[in-house]
Amino acid sequence: MASSLRGVMGERKAEKHNAELDLLLNRVNDLIEFRIDAVLHDMSTTVLCDLPEDEPLSCEEFVQMTKELCVRGAQTLHSKSTLVEEAANELINMLLDVELHSRDDVEKSKAESRMNTKSSVTENEDDDRKTEMRTTLSRSTSQVTGGPHSPLTKRKKKRDTVEVLEEEARELLSHFNHRNVEALLKVTRNTLESIRKRIHVSSLIHFLDNDNSNKQRTSNPPIFRTNITLSIPNIVMVPALDEVQQALNRAVEYIVSITKGVSQWSKERIPKKEMHERKIEALHRERADSESDDGILENGLRNAFGNSVFYCVGSKLHL
Repeated sequence: MASSLRGVMGERKAEKHNAELDLLLNRVNDLIEFRIDAVLHDMSTTVLCDLPEDEPLSCEEFVQMTKELCVRGAQTLHSKSTLVEEAANELINMLLDVELHSRDDVEKSKAESRMNTKSSVTENEDDDRKTEMRTTLSRSTSQVTGGPHSPLTKRKKKRDTVEVLEEEARELLSHFNHRNVEALLKVTRNTLESIRKRIHVSSLIHFLDNDNSNKQRTSNPPIFRTNITLSIPNIVMVPALDEVQQALNRAVEYIVSITKGVSQWSKERIPKKEMHERKIEALHRERADSESDDGILENGLRNAFGNSVFYCVGSKLHL
């Protein structure tokens, strides 16, 4: 009867653990797919340079537009990198909690099995009871002196387990950090490659003279707008080729320096408590920024419309 009851309880525990494992796997997969992989993909496709599609630009226009895009891109990449870091730490904390809880459950089940084994020993024979008492006495003595089941040995084993888990957590965090750096390098590399291809294609097309070249010329216009003037006895290009090269170098420098606006990740795992404090601090900061923006908007509209009382709903202004 007792064995069958223990069997039923064991089956229920197994079903419960399987359900918890399925839930954990779903949470882990969703977190990696939507909060890490998707954000890293968005980072790698961030626009840092908008090449002209209709008409070429002057050197100043191209440099200024690239600078503005890089400033906005750095802010976007920084915020998304922070989101990926938070998601990676949340994933690691989730796995660590499950691992520690599962190890505690294993220890509890072992202790219960030992207790059940002890309780099932018959107490009818005095010799067996005496033998068991001797065994228990020797076992307790070994625990005090540091045996395999002593409290000191258990604490040391648990401490070693925690250290191993922390080392694995740092390796997993380093893996996601490496992927984050790869996304930053990819967006920089893709942007520079698109500029190189446009310069190569536009310069090659203008030396061809056929219908295909005319079609490609309209779809791939040159980046810079230049003029050729006759300055007897010379022919002068305005702006000069050196100025075009300098403008291109400045734009490339803005693109390459985009990673300077993205903060580096912490090499250590961020505990759950610190992550919660960071989220609360970020919410307070956003609320303060929103209130300051509303105050600036209200003052500006009062200056524009006098002392009229108003409120904004969507895109409509009600006086």
